[in-house]
Amino acid sequence: MRDDDQVVVGINIHLMTVSRLLDAQEISPRARAYIIDDADDLIAHSDPAIMNRLLGIWSKNADGAVAVDTTTDSYDASLETVARLRRDPAFANGGVARIDLDGERQILQIAPVGVSGLFKGSVAAIVVPLEDLVAEANRLLLHNLLIAAAFVIAGVAASVMLSRMVSRSLYRLADEARKIGDLDVSEKGVSHSFISEINTLAAALAASRHAISQFALYVPREVVRRIIDPRARTAVKAQRQDVTVLFTDIRDFTTISEQHSPEDVVDTLSAYFEILNTIAERHGGTVVQYLGDSIFVMWNAPVPDARHAENGCQCALAMKAAVDDLNEANLKNGRPALITRFGLHTGPAVVGSFGAISRQQYTAMGDTINVASRLEGLNKDFNTSILVSAAIHDTVADRFDLRPLGLVQLKGRAEKVDLWELVGESWRTQGGG
Repeated sequence: MRDDDQVVVGINIHLMTVSRLLDAQEISPRARAYIIDDADDLIAHSDPAIMNRLLGIWSKNADGAVAVDTTTDSYDASLETVARLRRDPAFANGGVARIDLDGERQILQIAPVGVSGLFKGSVAAIVVPLEDLVAEANRLLLHNLLIAAAFVIAGVAASVMLSRMVSRSLYRLADEARKIGDLDVSEKGVSHSFISEINTLAAALAASRHAISQFALYVPREVVRRIIDPRARTAVKAQRQDVTVLFTDIRDFTTISEQHSPEDVVDTLSAYFEILNTIAERHGGTVVQYLGDSIFVMWNAPVPDARHAENGCQCALAMKAAVDDLNEANLKNGRPALITRFGLHTGPAVVGSFGAISRQQYTAMGDTINVASRLEGLNKDFNTSILVSAAIHDTVADRFDLRPLGLVQLKGRAEKVDLWELVGESWRTQGGG
């Protein structure tokens, strides 16, 4: 119908409807929008109060009143700025600008409007305080920062808790490893953790503890301690040194074995060895070897002992007293008496690991060892219990009572040995003098 001169179309538009269409409350509670015509007069405004003022002015003007200029900033402080910017070529087709109004930074967007000639030459403007635009973003940012901070705090707390759990488990395992190094190998429950690697390490330590505890049953404990100590790789290397050696033997053990069942012999011998082993360790001695019904005890190796000869004598006397008490109990229980003989000697020997490359044994070798063994056997000839050499006598004569038995020829040895019987501790020693 636009090209037909005979047709005229009229549209009646309520300016209040336009005002409602300009509502910018969804952008911000303080946002406002308006339209100014090509003469920079305000046509419509999103603020109902301003719109009512405009409608009142126009009504009076229609009644013949003097027209009122609607371009003043009394309606909206941004009117003059919009009027100025629309004349700027940079904003000919609209655009966004930042302006300062009432001491506050605001965003201004202008755009030409026109619908089939309606509002031709007019522009629409939207004014929004910058703070309102970023307030939601700031709120969301703060919200997200709080959430992130909560996650960080929770993560740090979880990390601290986890690290404490891990460190506590590791400290416990380290303490167990230290105890294993000290041969404290009593069986314990396997430490449990929620971390599989720690459980694996705990199981490995438990297996090591069990293996070392079994190993220590067959090898002197101090030797085991030095073998597993990485700082003492040469601790069991064979070397010459002075030692005190004690050999024991049970009189007529073969006859005892024939007269009693194997189970009774084993039970009796186990109790016997347990007593002697405990006494040897109490006096600083190392049980190097069990030889049938005999034991081989040594001092000053592998643990240094400046009083090794004295400790050896005290140990022999303590063993004899303990065996006497055991024999009294055995007689009451119908078990055989274990009459024990002791041989004690001190002197140089080669001490350390001996044997094949694939199989080693910790022991001592030399004339000192042979003499101690021979002295033990001479007890049956002299009807004694503890025989010692002149080397022992010369070292501890002031602390023990020793009875001379003279020179004796030992089997397989060219030189005779000056033989002494260890009777007991000297009364001066017992009295503290």
